[in-house]
Amino acid sequence: YQDIESPKIVNLSSEDNSDDQGSLLLDETYRKLFQFKKKYILTPVKSGLLIIDQKRAHERILFEDFMEIQVSGGENTQQKLFAQTIHFDQADYILLSELLDDMNKLGFDILDIGDGSLEIKAFPKVADTKDPKEIIDAILQNYKNTESDLKKSQTEKLSISLAKAAAIPYGITLAPDEMRNLVDRLFACSAPNYSPSGKTVLTILEMEKFDKKFK
Repeated sequence: YQDIESPKIVNLSSEDNSDDQGSLLLDETYRKLFQFKKKYILTPVKSGLLIIDQKRAHERILFEDFMEIQVSGGENTQQKLFAQTIHFDQADYILLSELLDDMNKLGFDILDIGDGSLEIKAFPKVADTKDPKEIIDAILQNYKNTESDLKKSQTEKLSISLAKAAAIPYGITLAPDEMRNLVDRLFACSAPNYSPSGKTVLTILEMEKFDKKFK
């Protein structure tokens, strides 16, 4: 795990159309996006090749969206369901009971019906391709992995957990418009270079490294 309270920003120089925060602003000259191995998004820039991890990029986008919703009290679009009752073991049930209010702020509609069971009526539309039990299990697992991090609030931990659970997985083919939207939204983030758990989202393979291969 890497502490990212003061994240290092990849140095994208002015010749690469950078803004003051180091985020890359892609003009129409550099709008050719390619997906590689259903995992990375590639696009040429003046200094070389920009490489973006699609899952980590989506995690960063969702994390900032979820944090904004919890801080501002805004609403998240919900995917309505036929009410589904799910039973959990005692430890998971207690943890979910503690997280329930914050989860409902993020677009869930979950009712504690007691005896280790929760009734799920809706969940965030961003996760509408996932099974409710699957996404809640993923949130629990991700939350447990961050639970011992005393530097992060419960709100941050839950936002990280949901972002990881709902993000585009590897192995998914993205259409050109989907890649463009992902890149645009990533560079609108406050910290596009790192995922919410501190992993590298993007890097530049410099042109001189290509040239050395052909010498």
